[in-house]
Amino acid sequence: MRSLALVIAAQTGPVEWVLYQSTVSAPRAKFVVQAPHLVDIWTSYRVDPRVGAERLRKASESMDSCWRIVGEVNRNRQAAADRGMDRFIDYINDRDYVLDDETGTVYEASDDVDLNQILNSMNREEGYQRYRQFDPHRQQNDR
Repeated sequence: MRSLALVIAAQTGPVEWVLYQSTVSAPRAKFVVQAPHLVDIWTSYRVDPRVGAERLRKASESMDSCWRIVGEVNRNRQAAADRGMDRFIDYINDRDYVLDDETGTVYEASDDVDLNQILNSMNREEGYQRYRQFDPHRQQNDR
């Protein structure tokens, strides 16, 4: 089998590319004889304008979806960076938090106390594990 191919790659935007490929082929022994006829067939090929328009519409929708995903990834990355910075600020300022599992209330603990000792004392007083150390910057804290 022998083939003749047209391959076009074109950058259509900052990160977008189009790849076009079209090929004509024939058995090796007949290719030279059939090549002019194959090229005539090849050059007569046209995409129906409605099909072309539909392909462009779908490509545009696909690109919109990609940009939505990129936007979501960027928002999540920024939120993660913000949580990290908030944790760092709490660490530098020696801040701890306590969650009351019964009411859902979050308290900021004083930086000059032994938090574990305070939590143990409070929970002993309640008779169960009502209070626990809490990280308000985590996305999920098993509330």
